[in-house]
Amino acid sequence: MSVIQVALPIPYSSNFDYLLPIHIKYVVVGGRVRVPFGNRKEIGIVVSIKNSSIYPYHKLKKIDQVLDIKSLYHPNLWLLLNWISNYYHLSLGQILFYSLPILLRKGELLESHPLYHWVITSKGRKQFFDDINHNTKTYEILTKLYYKPLYNDDTNNNKITNDILQSLASKDLCKLEKIIHVKQDWHKNYSINNVYLHMNIEQRIAISTICKSHNNFIVWLFMWTINYDKTAIYLCMIENIMSKGKQILILVPQINLILKMIRLCQARFKVPIDIFHSKLNNKKRLNAWKRSRSGETAIIIGTNSVIFTPLHQLGLIILDDEHHVAYQNKKGGRYNIRDIAILRAKQENIPIIMGSTTPSLKTLHNVDLGKYHEINLRQSQYDTNSVIRTLVNIKNLYLKNGLSPLLIERMRLHLNKNNQILLFLNRRGFSPILLCHECNLIIQCEICHQSYTLHKNIDQLQCHSCQRSIPIPYKCFNCGSKALISIGIGTEQLELNLKVLFPNISITRIDTDTIPLTGKLEEKLKNTDSSKAHILVGTQMIIQECFFSNVTLVILLEVDNILFSTDFRSVEYFAQLYHQIVRMLKNNSKKGEIIFQTCYPEHPTFQTLLNKDYIFFAKTTLAERKNLLLPPYIHQVILNVEDKDNKSAYYYLVKIYKLLKLHPIYNSSLQIIGPTPLLSVHRSNQYKWQLALYHPSLSTLHQITKLSLISIKNLLMLKKIKLTLEIN
Repeated sequence: MSVIQVALPIPYSSNFDYLLPIHIKYVVVGGRVRVPFGNRKEIGIVVSIKNSSIYPYHKLKKIDQVLDIKSLYHPNLWLLLNWISNYYHLSLGQILFYSLPILLRKGELLESHPLYHWVITSKGRKQFFDDINHNTKTYEILTKLYYKPLYNDDTNNNKITNDILQSLASKDLCKLEKIIHVKQDWHKNYSINNVYLHMNIEQRIAISTICKSHNNFIVWLFMWTINYDKTAIYLCMIENIMSKGKQILILVPQINLILKMIRLCQARFKVPIDIFHSKLNNKKRLNAWKRSRSGETAIIIGTNSVIFTPLHQLGLIILDDEHHVAYQNKKGGRYNIRDIAILRAKQENIPIIMGSTTPSLKTLHNVDLGKYHEINLRQSQYDTNSVIRTLVNIKNLYLKNGLSPLLIERMRLHLNKNNQILLFLNRRGFSPILLCHECNLIIQCEICHQSYTLHKNIDQLQCHSCQRSIPIPYKCFNCGSKALISIGIGTEQLELNLKVLFPNISITRIDTDTIPLTGKLEEKLKNTDSSKAHILVGTQMIIQECFFSNVTLVILLEVDNILFSTDFRSVEYFAQLYHQIVRMLKNNSKKGEIIFQTCYPEHPTFQTLLNKDYIFFAKTTLAERKNLLLPPYIHQVILNVEDKDNKSAYYYLVKIYKLLKLHPIYNSSLQIIGPTPLLSVHRSNQYKWQLALYHPSLSTLHQITKLSLISIKNLLMLKKIKLTLEIN
């Protein structure tokens, strides 16, 4: 009897052995099966078919049902998912299931039951024309069938019973016919709209260079400056690859950017285009997945999970805004989608283009090593004087409603010219802290012990960590004093303060409190009169092209936080944000200005941002990381644990620390830092602790982690502790 090895979507589990019953004749690797697991039924993926098992046959359970007759995964995608499981130390079942549409995870059949519809026969068509009495039920039904077939499932909606249709069928007036799906071949109708793409010599050379490698794996880092339109490069490359009958996969970091990319492609190409993102309903997602898999779709655009879409003949991957933090995936395992996209391009032996104005430091480091190839369009050198940049020293300075006098003066100057202003504050709510003035108690969430954020407009305190909310208290929980004061400023309070300072100016606040769905962003600005003075206030979601068309002044508040962040990459993220704003201001016809308030105006980071371009910042920061032995100059594995018992989470990592010290290949090159508590506490009162491992050799670090996980998993079985790993 054959032994079937099945992967189940269970964290840190091995594959499970099952027997193939006599009545089931055929299973396929990469197909789904329904199996018993404990006291329930689970859907698993077949990963291998063996002749024997290390376990006694009488202890093995039998497969209940086979759901697929063909593998759900193309060969290259199957190899990619297995690699991800091994490299990131994820269970194979986890990553295999995460790559599938939700309906397939739930057991929906890929080869669905055939559909039927009622059609009129030649005899029925003749009677339809010959029938004099138009008031009969027969004539009513034949009229409907004459103009279009009637689906078998929709007969009740038309108040037509199946018995009546069967009666007509017995008279050969209509018949039930099977619907045959005809695969759409987009190659036959492929065409390009007559839209001229204006390109200069440097852009044409760039396209020619990339096109020479279209049949081989190569990583292109495409950097452009303010005067260049990246879309012209993208569209030319898409055209070149599609002309050879191959598909295009485009990744964008956020859902709202999908629509923009679709418009660009539709204006240029007459081909079927599908999209993938988390807001797409399950049925549409499955249908798009099927079309992509069969090759019926030419261009596939989506966010992170689209990288796992099976494609019939993939020819090019485009990764837009490769530096964006949204590519750091935390669902179905922790990994960077940029790295997965590069590996998929390697498996498919095709080029990948990564576009960015501010590439990640890791990517620039790989360019220096010769792993990636850079195309940098530099027709005009980056002019640091084209946008006025100002640092305002607020140390020992009186602030009016959180704003310095110089800042208020500059705002009045821009508003008097009927320009628009944008104030960026990455903290929503009225105030981040509510404090008792008598006993100094900070009102904290009882679940996760983080300070509540005050939201005055809804009369609530909200915990931004676990989403718990309570009514605003009228007295202190500790001493009973009514002297409760708010500390700090959020976008809600900033909006109210600006209304006091500028009572006659229209103000729009944009954060997740005012716009819970990103698709409503552009809609909110439609009523904004571009010819009048206007103030925009918002968090990071406001830093988008659509908001900057009429903005001449951008103000960054509370920027000193990046200097004291526990994440060493926070400065890199801020620099990318800052230079993105500068780029957007330079695209405007009017002279732009950017100002940020700080208590540390002489800090090297701020001085570099003020006076140098992004590449200079990147080189300087990479040199610092090399001296401090930080990634990408050393390899890193972080073990995160979560548990409701704070001490249990800590001592669990202590045990892991001791296991690592006793590892046979442990030496002084392995640095172990921790266990250290994380400042953020997860939902449901989960305490977080972290253990960080550093080693100059990735293979050695990988081997230590892999061997140690055997013992770590045994510890996990004893306690209900959640463990996640982050690799580099």
